[in-house]
Amino acid sequence: MNKYIADGKRKVLVIFLAVFYITVSPLTAYAADVKVLQTKVYDEEIYIYIKGISELASDSTIQIGNTVCKPDQISVSSFEHMDDFMRTIILIDNSKSVPEKNHADIQALVKGIVSNAKENEQIKIGTFSKEATYLCDYTNDHVILENIIDNITYKDQDTYLSDVLYNIISELNSENTFACTRIIIVSDGADDNYIGYTNDEVQRYIDENFYPVYTVGIPKKSNASQLETMFSFSRAAKSGYFLMDGNIAGEDIVNALCTDQIGGCVKITPDEALKDGSNRSILLKLNTAEGAFELKTSADMPFGKIDDIHSEPELESQPEPETMSTVQSEPESVNVLPTISPASVNQDTEIESFGFLWIIILLAGIVVILIAVLIILLITKRKKSDASSEPVPEPEPVIIDIPTRIGPRFASGTEPEKELWGKQSLLLKNLDIPSIFFKVPTMEIITIGRRSTQDIMIDDPEVSREHCKIIIRGGLMYLQNCSKSNGTYYENVLIHEDDEVPIVNGGKIKIGQYQYSVELVDN
Repeated sequence: MNKYIADGKRKVLVIFLAVFYITVSPLTAYAADVKVLQTKVYDEEIYIYIKGISELASDSTIQIGNTVCKPDQISVSSFEHMDDFMRTIILIDNSKSVPEKNHADIQALVKGIVSNAKENEQIKIGTFSKEATYLCDYTNDHVILENIIDNITYKDQDTYLSDVLYNIISELNSENTFACTRIIIVSDGADDNYIGYTNDEVQRYIDENFYPVYTVGIPKKSNASQLETMFSFSRAAKSGYFLMDGNIAGEDIVNALCTDQIGGCVKITPDEALKDGSNRSILLKLNTAEGAFELKTSADMPFGKIDDIHSEPELESQPEPETMSTVQSEPESVNVLPTISPASVNQDTEIESFGFLWIIILLAGIVVILIAVLIILLITKRKKSDASSEPVPEPEPVIIDIPTRIGPRFASGTEPEKELWGKQSLLLKNLDIPSIFFKVPTMEIITIGRRSTQDIMIDDPEVSREHCKIIIRGGLMYLQNCSKSNGTYYENVLIHEDDEVPIVNGGKIKIGQYQYSVELVDN
């Protein structure tokens, strides 16, 4: 009896663990996720690929900046009804640092991705060492792809993972296509290049672009830190990453990747007024058959086409001058130097007199030039001395007054932030370039970054798009860092991501390349 009870308890435990695994498994959670897969701009239209949705209800709203899109500006297509909606790049680390025991598993994994691909999904397979070597172009021919997989060989070579990924994204940016493009990397994480792109640079580049980057790691005895670095690239892309350690089957990884094939593409035709090339935030409040979702993304607005190109008016053709009927005789030549008749003097005397005359003229010219230069120098020196005696007015400081935003501002929640209308403004003064200030009305939260949607936009390549926030609460100021890669410093101390520290009036913060003082000033 006790034996049966014990067996029953074990069965209950097994069932419980199985349910727990299914419930909390990242693969399962990932499969049910509704998210923006990629945002692309093509032919003056914005394509937003969203996994996990089908159709939009009529009461769904999409907002670009402060502009709400009209229904006739929005269209939705499910992935399955789009031609070549997705392109998948599979890169395999074929260096000998990848253990031989894993070769068959890698082969089975890649074949699984290929065999589960949709008809309108194009796949390109390659290997990489110091650079990526593609073994085929984009194709949906499974016979070609599987033949390539079967013939991949592993070589004794270095691998430059960071450089390869950075360069792939650069190449994709130069392509002109609306298709959603994702990258899948299978590697042990080894990176032998020590003078190429840093991990921070690659993470920042991934964050600034919108390509899903999935990584499948091959574990070894001593590559935990390398795998963690590789997985950080996927986290920067807000994509999944997997460890092929036997605990997760290759089939589960394939199924997780297949979730990208279910969804819809929202195509937006923005207003002409928005087509200025600026980066704008996009808020999507979607009501779908799967439920209600609020998603955020951003896109660089297209540039509008110039329909009417005004060329400069052509000059009226002038009548050609009438040809003179009579030919004018050439004017008689005027001799500057006196003509000496060879009959009056012999030839030697003529040459000697001519040369002597030229010497005199040359010396006289040099003397005149020297006198002119001397006079100019004396006049210039006198002007400089007079000017130096007068005080030079200091240049007027450039104060950039940033007006208060009109319309809703969305931060971490869905409710608009409340603006505090007081008698003070926040003054952000560049200490390295004292002539530059930023002045904004005091609000509960003042955002700072490189995006045009920020309250204070700083055009600095070392400033993140959403770099930091200044929070005014209870009469006190707090500084919060929002940048993963560039960092924010207060009094030369690095503030960790999402940390919030109190700052004093006149305190110094470092954003990007420059230091700034923060002050609350009376209007």
